[in-house]
Parts: sequence; structure tokens; C-alpha cells
Amino acid sequence: MSEWIAICGEDGGDVVEIETEVDRVLLLESVTAHFPGTTTLKFRNKEKTTFRGVKCIEGKMAPPTGGWDQASIYISVNPNKEEQAIKRKAQSEERESAKTSRHEQDPELDPHATVDLILLGLNPQTTEASIREYFEKMGDLTMLDIKKSKDANVGYAFIKFADKEVERKMLKEKHNIEGKQTYLKIPNSRHQGDRSERKVYVAYRTKELSEEDLRNHFEKFGDVEEVFIPTPWRHFCFVTFMEKRVAQSLLGKEHMLQGVTLLIKSLSINKEKEEHNRRRNLERGWDASSMGMMPRYGMGGMMPYGMDMGGVGDPRNGSGGWTGHTQHGYGQMMGGQGYARGFGGGRRN
Repeated sequence: MSEWIAICGEDGGDVVEIETEVDRVLLLESVTAHFPGTTTLKFRNKEKTTFRGVKCIEGKMAPPTGGWDQASIYISVNPNKEEQAIKRKAQSEERESAKTSRHEQDPELDPHATVDLILLGLNPQTTEASIREYFEKMGDLTMLDIKKSKDANVGYAFIKFADKEVERKMLKEKHNIEGKQTYLKIPNSRHQGDRSERKVYVAYRTKELSEEDLRNHFEKFGDVEEVFIPTPWRHFCFVTFMEKRVAQSLLGKEHMLQGVTLLIKSLSINKEKEEHNRRRNLERGWDASSMGMMPRYGMGGMMPYGMDMGGVGDPRNGSGGWTGHTQHGYGQMMGGQGYARGFGGGRRN
């Protein structure tokens, strides 16, 4: 009388029931039809401590001692598949080992390793002892290197903390050392080409959000080096993270903060947009000067170059401005000579 044997391709895999012959012998070809590459079957002993193999002679598998009911499920034995699994495991372990090695060699790849920082705005006469005395109240330094600046009035130094938490805290604070306001930054040279990848552009529609609000929100995702909100407010801010992987993971996403939508974009996208807008404005006959976006040629009520704007001159030809505002707030072109005559008694510098 035949039996139905439950077989799976791997431990925990999908199960297929295969029927034996009348003499309860299971043909190997019946198994390989479902699990190609199978050479025999194995099953766990009743104590679940080890596997037992089923004899396979000339393509026929007789029931193990005690019958097929020795196990509820049998597992296909595929030497090629098991060899590949061992090889994949070895490769995975090798990659992990190489990754750990790289982390040890390059602190930038290890989020728990401290990095070299630059201390800007030092008094040139400040000594190494003074800097150590100031920072070692908060934590140990593993490196301090004072540098000479081309500017005789300003000094700077490279420092490195022993503890990552101290580093994070110090980067968020301003430091007054011997009467000079100094700042700790991650050096741009250290992240050549990477600083822009650590910085994101955040568009939003209300100026009620403060720098602290934005910092507290984004620090949920990673350490924030800086939040910059333009003055006057222009519907966006820049957020610079300590790690580029954090910044890159947020690109293209929308966040909600105090009921306000934050749209996060990369800097490169906005640079492309600015260049597109600049070219479009040039095609329309507009140009940018220090007075804002102005038309190239005065026409009707448009304000031409050279106009008196209350003391602002034309920066391109070096002409001086007018002192005081004109009575009517506009100037008049004189024969296309590029300067303005104001009404109301304004005098030229």
C-alpha cells in the first residue's frame, strides 16, 4: 500500500506531498521532479538533536527503520545547493570582515568614531594650553594642532575628541576662548565634494518655525551640524547633517512639523532650478544687479539702469548714487547716457 510523504526543498520551505510505490518505496525521480538536484532525503530524529539520512540505492529510497512516520517532514538533500549556501555564507562573512576593517581604518565610515574638527576664530596668541584647558573640562582631546593663518588677526586649530557624544555636543555650541567667539566645524577639505551631500534644502510655507524647531525635528534622524534660515525669510532653509548618509536618506521626502509640510530636496536640484530661472530671465530681457532683478531697458513705468534709488549707484560702471530720495521716487534717463537726474533737488556725489 502506498503512502504520501511530505517533503520540502530546505528546512522551513514549502512542502510537497509525494506518493510512494505500492511497496512503500519512494522513487528518486519522483522527488527530483519537484526538487531538481536531490540525491536523497534527511529528517530530524525524534529528539530533534540531529539529522538522519534515508538510504537511496539505484534511485530507490526504502522507508527508514520504523517506517516513513519517523518524521512529519523530510528535507531534500542537494549537495550543489548546500555547497552554494556554504559559499554564500563565507562570502557574506568576508564582506562583513572587510567592512569592519574599513571602519577601523576610516573613521568616516564608522558612526561611532570621532573625526578631526576645525576650530575657527581663535585669537592668534591663544596657546595650546589654553585650548586644552577650555575643552578638557568637557572631555578628553586625542589631538590638538594649532595652525598659522594668512590673516594675522585670526587663528585656527584642528582638534579631535576622544568621545563621540562630547564631539556632538561641542559642535552644537559656540565657544568663547580668551574673549574670542570661536566655532567648531567639520572641515570642508575633509569632505571634499561631500559637504553638499550632507546639506539638504528644505522648503516650507511659514516663517513661524524657528531654527530650534527645525533642529529638534531633524535630529530625530541624525546629528545636525547647522540649520541656516535666510534673512529675510524666503520660504526655505538649509540643514547640514554630520553624516551624508542621513541627508541622502531624507531626499525627496515630505515631513510634517507643527502642521507645516517640509519638502526636502538636494542642493543640486535647486542649483539647476536657479540656473534655469536665470537663463529664462535673461531671455526675457531681465538682468540681476545689486538692486534686485531689473529690466535691461527702461520702458513706460519700468525703472531703467542708472536710476536714483535713494543713494544706490550703478555697480557696473562705478558711478556714484544720489544722496537722498527724489521727490517722486524715480529718475529720468538723459539721452541714453546711463545716469539719472532726480526731481526734487537731489545732488550727485
